[in-house]
Amino acid sequence: MQGHAGRNGYVVGHGSSGTIVDCHCNWTYWIENGDGQSTLPPSIQAPVLSFTSHYLKMYVLGDCTEQMIKDFSIIENNYVDCIAENGKGPNVTLINNYCDATIQGFILDSAAPTTLNAVNTPMTTFNFGDYPDQAQSTVAVLSTTNFQGTARFFSSVLWGGTYLDFVVNGGDVGFDMAHMDTHSFIGSLCNGGAFHLINNSAYISYNGISNFPPYNVTFSAGSGITGITNEFLGNFAYNGCSLINFSTNSSVNTWNDYALSSYSVLNPNLPVIYGVSPGGSSLFQYTNALNFSAISPAGIATSNIIVTINGVNVTNLIFTGSATGWNVSYAGLTFNGFYTITITVKDNAGNIVSSGGSFDTFNPSTYTFEAEDFDYTSNGVSGLFIDDPQTDAYFNLGSVGGIDFSNSILGQGTATYRPQGLETEGGGDLVRPAYATGQIDYDVGFNNGGTGNWGNYTRTYPAGIYNIYMRAASPNGSPLTTDSASLSVVTSGRGTLNQAVTKLGTFSVPNSGGWQTYTWVPLKDVHGNYLQITNNGTIKTLRATTDNGGYNVNFYALVPAGNIFDLTALVSGSSVQLLFPTQTGLTYQVQYKNNLTDSSWTVLSTSVTGNGLMQTISDPASGSGRFYRVFVQ
Repeated sequence: MQGHAGRNGYVVGHGSSGTIVDCHCNWTYWIENGDGQSTLPPSIQAPVLSFTSHYLKMYVLGDCTEQMIKDFSIIENNYVDCIAENGKGPNVTLINNYCDATIQGFILDSAAPTTLNAVNTPMTTFNFGDYPDQAQSTVAVLSTTNFQGTARFFSSVLWGGTYLDFVVNGGDVGFDMAHMDTHSFIGSLCNGGAFHLINNSAYISYNGISNFPPYNVTFSAGSGITGITNEFLGNFAYNGCSLINFSTNSSVNTWNDYALSSYSVLNPNLPVIYGVSPGGSSLFQYTNALNFSAISPAGIATSNIIVTINGVNVTNLIFTGSATGWNVSYAGLTFNGFYTITITVKDNAGNIVSSGGSFDTFNPSTYTFEAEDFDYTSNGVSGLFIDDPQTDAYFNLGSVGGIDFSNSILGQGTATYRPQGLETEGGGDLVRPAYATGQIDYDVGFNNGGTGNWGNYTRTYPAGIYNIYMRAASPNGSPLTTDSASLSVVTSGRGTLNQAVTKLGTFSVPNSGGWQTYTWVPLKDVHGNYLQITNNGTIKTLRATTDNGGYNVNFYALVPAGNIFDLTALVSGSSVQLLFPTQTGLTYQVQYKNNLTDSSWTVLSTSVTGNGLMQTISDPASGSGRFYRVFVQ
């Protein structure tokens, strides 16, 4: 079934019995023609995509006894919906069935006897189209409070990045040998009914990243079925497994759940850190608040919950809950910032656990431009550009060396996206909304053999003052071999062989852990300060040049500057009085340099809490000629 846009694909019931074999349903007729390029304008694609993602149920199963074999479907609201019909539910066996680009995989909603057995069932589950109303709806398998049956999934595979993997609210639901790659960072939840997770292999790593939290399963107070024991057996993940059981009436059989990074076994008596938000599982998490929870059977003193943000311990944490379970929040983040955090918890029995990671708080509307979308040449005219390019808009556009780009070693990458120029390849960064409809997100790589490679990026960049970030990846990065690139502005000669440039600053790419493990890299000046660029809303050509190769770059982002600002300094006797405005809910740090050539800023005063009024900080140093700034944490 090609190009469907229905509300239901197949509705099976009325006591039917039979086999459903090799039924393939493909919505992507509305998106592309096979080479990744759209055949229909967005005005036609968007409403069909929205309707399909919000309403389409591919298989609705009622009173039936069926075998489903090798049935495939791509793009729907949910793949299989089990319902009650005339007091009966489905009795179904699925073998080698596959759903792709679905909001929800299986919905178990039959308020009647039901048996479902699924073998070798891959599920690719994510918020297709990035609809805000579905942000917390993505799930691989959901049983409702209505469900009165048994469901077992054997050798299932999960990809895509769900909000929660498995949510059990009723019935007896189990997963044996569930293989997970990209999936929920929250884990799974059992609110009611019985839940079994056996021999589950959660991500060993994702795109080379290994700092993810343990795979967590939470059993709520209402979980459990009399005579059936919940199970969490023989599971493993890179950083291990964690279990939270709030039920006083339902036990959980737990053993041999491993952390591969340390070969340690889950200890259910250890404290657990969970629900960290924002996390590193997505980009553009526009918030000023950090939230997480910490529990321990032994209890936790709030003074033993330590949060470090960008190397600084924060003190104005807000706690709700009780000693055995704290909800923690911190409202001192700034919008449009990049953070590295560490959370450490020590319970009253002396057990210590830590969780860490990095995330951004950039606005989803942040202006970005793709590394592979450098200037192009057409009909003998070079230096051409697309001012407001859509996704993969530079597909198959040629370019001329020395004018649009420079590459000392050609032919290392693929010609899938562009036939000539900087070397492109399919990237493995976190999925952005623009690429959620199946387009390939390319990167520019193979810079290790091409020091001096460059590409020109001409656009009408938005007016304003910005910090610039490169989204880059590298397995290198020792102090002597840090990969780097410079950013310049082309002041004259664009489209010719004689171009003049002025260097702005440098991107220093750290060891991110792998060629496809991406991180944010800020543009800095020669003194290590974040460089700010001012745009007046006119056409400008920026040039990114490889200084020391070895990194891959996905895209660049212009982030509104504003986390660093000037302040007023008044001399009072032998000291300097520093005055600056504050905003309630934010925390400020005063920093200084004795000379502008110093490599870094020194902290004068930390954790100045904003209250909406002017704050005054005194520096007793006299005659130092210091330079000051205020940093919003």
